[in-house]
Amino acid sequence: MRVLFKNVETAVVKEAAGRTAARCLSPIKARQLIKKGAVKALKQINKLKPFKINPPINLKVAFINPRMAEIAVLVPGSKRVDGRTVSFGSKNLIEVYKAFRAMITLAGTTV
Repeated sequence: MRVLFKNVETAVVKEAAGRTAARCLSPIKARQLIKKGAVKALKQINKLKPFKINPPINLKVAFINPRMAEIAVLVPGSKRVDGRTVSFGSKNLIEVYKAFRAMITLAGTTV
């Protein structure tokens, strides 16, 4: 995320340990870190410019296995790029988001 949002303040409170597991800070430490980051972010708020994505918007999703891509490509307008990857493009960000949600939901039914 730092590549896209260089000037955005973050608070890392957990780290992925697997697909369904994470190493988390204690709630007390996490709250402290989030509060510190929020205070710092609010001090810099006037320096931020709106993030804008110019169309066309092209999405590529690489799934864990080919079976997931097989199901995800059922989303109208999507295309199979390779064995595990499905793409979708549109001028409308909301449409791309909905397609992404549909793809990952459908793909999740194959697990």
